[in-house]
Amino acid sequence: MSFDKRGVKRKDLWERMLGELKAWIAAEGNVIPPEHGDTASLSVWVRSLKSRLKLGKLSSAKAESLRAAGIDPAAMESAAASASDKKFLRRIELAKRYLNEQGDLCLTRRGWTLVQSKALSQDELKELAEWMHKIRERRNPDADDPQITAIRAELPMFVWDSKSKEYEAKAKENKSSRNRRINEKRRGRQGKGRGSG
Repeated sequence: MSFDKRGVKRKDLWERMLGELKAWIAAEGNVIPPEHGDTASLSVWVRSLKSRLKLGKLSSAKAESLRAAGIDPAAMESAAASASDKKFLRRIELAKRYLNEQGDLCLTRRGWTLVQSKALSQDELKELAEWMHKIRERRNPDADDPQITAIRAELPMFVWDSKSKEYEAKAKENKSSRNRRINEKRRGRQGKGRGSG
């Protein structure tokens, strides 16, 4: 008998997650649950499942169990690719809106909270900042990768090197602005405390 890290029987976990996936598909009509909120653990399981499918490491019994549940493993792979492409294109669009409004693409992971934007919501700014950070950290800008090529074509002003002078200047500006805001809040609280006595 096989157990996972939490001591749950793998078969029981498979059945439970498969049931959650069936319920998700019935309610939402797709096999890609969001990576946050109540569906976070299901999303992780589905990503793991897609990875095993892609690598050919999913047992035939589990593939058959997916089919019996009305889930086509091949369609699951293509839906995942489609969702990934949609997410990528959405983030390119967010970056374009940010560039049109702010005039640069030096959004920093910590500095997004300081950006005043009418074009993007706070959630969109956070998503964009995290995505840009991941690209800078994990991608080789010279790689022969379709997403890199798309970023180069669609966002020629993208700053790849977080060590560049342009990026460091923006990060310094964001840090300075953040420190000013913190000090203003502190002064505001201190002033309220003195005036109430």
